[in-house]
Amino acid sequence: MSYQSEHRSLVNRYFPLKALAACLLLGGVLVASPPAIAQSLSALQQQALEAVAQEDWAEAARLYQQAIETAPDRAGLYNNLGVALRQTGDTDGAIEAYRKAIELDQLFGEAYGNLAVLLLVEGQWEETIEITRQARVQGVSNPTLALYFGLASEQVGNWENAALAYDRYLRTDASAPNAYRSAIAFWQAGDGREAIRAFRRASSLDPAFGLYVSETGLALARLGATDNAIDILRELPVDWSQPRDFVVLARLAQQEDMLDLAEASILRAFQLSQQQGDAIPTSWVSDVGAIEASRGDYAAAESTLQDAIDGSAYSPDGEAVSAVDASGSPPAPLGDVPDLFDLIDRASSSEQEIAGVGTEPNELDVSQTDRDVAIASANLADTYLTQGKNGLALTASEAAIAADDSLPLAHNNRGAAQLALGELDAAGESFLTAIELQPDYWQAQRNLGIVYIQQGDREQAREYLAQAMDNAPTLDIVQQINREMVELERSTLPDEAD
Repeated sequence: MSYQSEHRSLVNRYFPLKALAACLLLGGVLVASPPAIAQSLSALQQQALEAVAQEDWAEAARLYQQAIETAPDRAGLYNNLGVALRQTGDTDGAIEAYRKAIELDQLFGEAYGNLAVLLLVEGQWEETIEITRQARVQGVSNPTLALYFGLASEQVGNWENAALAYDRYLRTDASAPNAYRSAIAFWQAGDGREAIRAFRRASSLDPAFGLYVSETGLALARLGATDNAIDILRELPVDWSQPRDFVVLARLAQQEDMLDLAEASILRAFQLSQQQGDAIPTSWVSDVGAIEASRGDYAAAESTLQDAIDGSAYSPDGEAVSAVDASGSPPAPLGDVPDLFDLIDRASSSEQEIAGVGTEPNELDVSQTDRDVAIASANLADTYLTQGKNGLALTASEAAIAADDSLPLAHNNRGAAQLALGELDAAGESFLTAIELQPDYWQAQRNLGIVYIQQGDREQAREYLAQAMDNAPTLDIVQQINREMVELERSTLPDEAD
C-alpha cells in the first residue's frame, strides 16, 4: 500500500539521508591503542591526537601512516587513519583504511560504523548493506549499524528490511524520530499494523509534536480504524496549523455521526486557511453542503453545493460548518455519498498525495477545478436522490461526469437516478462503469445487484451482491446486504404444491 497523504509526503518528512549521515559521521570515531606499545609509537600517536585537536587532518593522517609502519597489525591505527583521511577528502583512502581495520579485527564496531556511514554519505547503498550485514553475522556490538542498514535498505527500495532494522535500532534509542522512521518504513512495506504501533509510539514519546499525532491518525484512518483515528486526531496540539488534518477529523467525525466534533473541526480548518491567507478549497465547500443535506436541510445544501459548482466564494462567517463522508454508514436504498479519501485526495490542487496511503495521481489530466466541480455536482446529485428528485439527480450526475468522467461516485449516482426512473439498462451500464473505475466499490456492486434482480437475472444479482458484501466496510452493511441475498434466495424457491 502506498502511503499517500493529502498534504505532504511521509517519505520525505525526516532529514534528507545525506544530511543525516553527515550528522552521524561527526568526523568518525577515533580509538586508542593498547598501552603496551613502543615509546616511538606512543609518541607518534600523541602527536597525531594533538594534530586532530588542531583539526590538522593532513598532519594527523601522515602521523597515523607513520605509526602503522611501526605497528602494522593494530586495527585501531587504521581506523584512526580512516577518520583523518575522510576529513582531508580522501574518501577512497578512508574506505580502504576502515576495511583494513576490520580485516585485522572482525569485531571492531567503531570501524564498521565509520565505514558504513561513509558508504552511506557516498551513496554506496549495496556496499553499506553488505558491510552492516557482515557486522551482524560477526556479532559486532554497535547498535547504530542497524540504523545504517535500514537507511541503505530504504534507498534500494527494500522497505521490509528497512523496517525491521529501524525497529531493532529503536530498542536501543527509543526516541520519537526513530519511532516515526520505523513507522514509515513499516507502512511502505505494507505492514499497517506495525506501522500503527510505531506511529503511536512516536506520538506518545513526543505528544506535543503534532506531526506524529497527525500521521498516526491519518494512518489509522487509511486502515479503516475510524474510532481510533478520531481519538488520536482529537489530540492534535492547540497550535497545530495544518488545516487539512482538521478536515480529515471532520469527515471521520461526520461518518460516525459526531456532528458537533465535525462542525468544530471543519470550522477550525476554515479559520486556519483564512489566517494563512489561503483560499478555501471548493471540495471543503462541497463538504459543507453535504453535511447540511445529512441534517435534512436540503435547501441550504442545494444552495451551498451550487456555490461550490459555480466557484463562488464561501465563508462560514464564524458559524459552525461541517464536513461529509458516510462511506462507512449503512447505505441509502440506491444513492451514495463520496468516499472519504476520494475527497481528501482532491482537497486542493496544491496538496500532494501521500506515499503509502492513498490514491494514485489522476492520469486523465483532469484539472483541479473540473474535479472539484465534479465532486460538488455528485454531492448535489446525492442530495436530490435523497429527496426523490430523480430527474434533477440525473442532470447533476451528468454534469459531474462531464467535468470528470473518472469519478466513480458520479457514475454510481447517475445509475441510481436512472434506476429510480426505470431506465434499467442505462443504470446497469452506469454501475458497471463505476465498478471498472473502482473495483472494490461496494455501493455500485450492490446497486448493480438490484438492477439484475429487477431484470430477473438472479445469478448475476447473486454475484454482485456477494461482491458488495465482501467489500462492505462495516458489519451493519454486511448484514443488510446479507438480508437482501436471503430475500433473493427465498424468491427463487418454487411454490409449495397445494
